[in-house]
Amino acid sequence: MDMGNDLTQIPKQADILIVDDSVNSLKLLVDLLSSQGYHIRPAANGDMALRSATESIPDLILLDVKMPDMDGHEVCRRLKADEKLRQIPVIFISGIENKSSKIKGFDVGGIDYITKPFDSEEVLARVRIHLELRSLQIQLEHRVHERTVELTHAYQALKASEIRFRDLFENSPVSLWEGDLSQVNAFIERLRDKKVDHLEAYLDAHPQAVMRCARQIELFDVNQAALELFGAPNKRTLLEGLADTFTAESHAAFKHLLLSIWDGKTKMEQEAVITRLDGERRFVRINGSISATQAQTFSRIVFSIVDITGQKQAEEKIKRQLAELRAWQNMILDREDRVQELKREVNEQLERLGEPIRYPSQQKVL
Repeated sequence: MDMGNDLTQIPKQADILIVDDSVNSLKLLVDLLSSQGYHIRPAANGDMALRSATESIPDLILLDVKMPDMDGHEVCRRLKADEKLRQIPVIFISGIENKSSKIKGFDVGGIDYITKPFDSEEVLARVRIHLELRSLQIQLEHRVHERTVELTHAYQALKASEIRFRDLFENSPVSLWEGDLSQVNAFIERLRDKKVDHLEAYLDAHPQAVMRCARQIELFDVNQAALELFGAPNKRTLLEGLADTFTAESHAAFKHLLLSIWDGKTKMEQEAVITRLDGERRFVRINGSISATQAQTFSRIVFSIVDITGQKQAEEKIKRQLAELRAWQNMILDREDRVQELKREVNEQLERLGEPIRYPSQQKVL
């Protein structure tokens, strides 16, 4: 919308209500403003003015202060008490320069004064300025309304999206965690400032730093699957007691996490061993993801912890079985070698006696 064009066009098309019990003053203002292209509605008293404004809301009202029955101040009070009419700008008309009267006019809601006898240029200038201001106010209100509607729709969509996310989060069969790693990231940035070039070497030299960082992770929320994985009765118990489950086996997992942050990775995957609240060890696979908007601060990360204990146990069982098979195979090969060695020894003894023994596998078929 071109506001410059609106400000020059709307005042010329404006609807102005003029209220004055003086026929001469009323005719003078009607003629003057009509000549400028404004649509003029005259009213000889306060009752007529209120009825006219209620039937069709004008863009501006010129209101005489001193009128019989109902003066201009009372008319203005009634206008401002009406929800539909209170935004109409009111310019008071007065034949006297009275400070207290002007103050009272402003108190009841007037925005300006025009004094009698009228100066045509002054009247036109004040009317034009206040119509432009009213036009600008209407445009602003319209834009505010449009923006409010847009924001309301966006907020509703965001809330709907949030509800869907929370529902998926809570009811996912996978253990999900939501946390803040900004303090961990800040620690890493401090190491960079100290000119630490190789984080892994630093962590090997300062192993206590790994678990200190782990304890600085602030967890926002976990889902039901996470409670089941750690054997926790509720979220509060899990979040408050999680630090007590850190063990020496947790060291490698958190070290890997720190190295990933150091390298600027936004996706992380690793296997680890966790300890449930009841002390049971479980093998898990941890997957973390950081949105692009949070990649600088790591203030929000969502990660999953999948229990792979059954898979690990199956892998260990297969390894044991393979080891047993290799042991049996070696034992059988050793026995075959021993049998062959015994055969050679027997043949050597028999050859010295004169005749070697022929085993069934060595006899010719007749």
